[in-house]
Amino acid sequence: MNDGQVIAGWSLLPGSGLLAEVKSDHWIYVLLLSGHPSLLVRTIASSADFPRAAFFRAVVKSVAEDLGR
Repeated sequence: MNDGQVIAGWSLLPGSGLLAEVKSDHWIYVLLLSGHPSLLVRTIASSADFPRAAFFRAVVKSVAEDLGR
């Protein structure tokens, strides 16, 4: 709900909706850090695996269903 940079109530545009809320470190679902070229990044990155393909399919499905309304 709040990334510390934007007040939660201001994070959505009027008339828009929340697409997804991921309960994970924001880097984990965006980047595959275990394959990062920097040893430092690989060392401090979380070892948790995030199902990126399933997340992407759910996002595409949600957007397609919303556009079909």
